[in-house]
Parts: sequence; C-alpha cells; structure tokens
Amino acid sequence: MTRKNVLMATVALLMANFMGGLDSTIVNTALPAIMSDLNGMRLVGWISSAFLLGSTVTTILWGRIGEMIGNKRAFQISVLLFIFSSLLGGLSSNMIMLIISRALMGIGTGGMVSIPFIIYVDL
Repeated sequence: MTRKNVLMATVALLMANFMGGLDSTIVNTALPAIMSDLNGMRLVGWISSAFLLGSTVTTILWGRIGEMIGNKRAFQISVLLFIFSSLLGGLSSNMIMLIISRALMGIGTGGMVSIPFIIYVDL
C-alpha cells in the first residue's frame, strides 16, 4: 500500500472508532427530550442498556467473523449495520422501535470499535 492509502485507511478507521464512542454520549445527552417525545419513562433504561449489551456481547464475535470472512468485509458490514440502525432509530415512532434499533446499533458498534484495531495491525 502506498503512504496515501495507509493514511486514508487510518483516517477512516479512526472516524469509525470516534462515531462508535460518540453515539452513546449523544443519545444519553438527548435522553430527556427523547423521553418526552416518545412518552416512554418506564422504558428509558433500556435505551442505553440495549446499546451497551449489543456492543459488549458482539465485540468478540466480530473478531471471529473477521477471521472467517475477512476483516475488511466484516468492518464494512458492521458500519452498514450501524448506519442502517441509526436511520431506524431516527425514524422511531415509539420506544420499542427505538430500543430495537439501539440494540442493532450496538451490534454494529461492536464491530466498528474492535475490528479497526485488527486492521491497524495488518497495515
């Protein structure tokens, strides 16, 4: 790989790590507004818990998936899953839909945060 390609890949991987970490802090900050819009006071704990559970459980699994199908492809799938579930979360009309989309977002984040470190080593 040329120096330019390595730099571009590094910046993309760093941005994915940043987005994975930033997502949880943004939602936690906006949680009071989300609760009032969706009338879900009793389910508010599940919004953060579903995300953290999904990312924690799948971090190890994404490493195994990366071994089976390749780290680049696994990283791309995790980013696409994160983007798709972010779209679903933004379009949520009730708390259950938001919780499910946050769980899917957590699954995508598990790959977005763990796989870049494997790719760094390969570079």
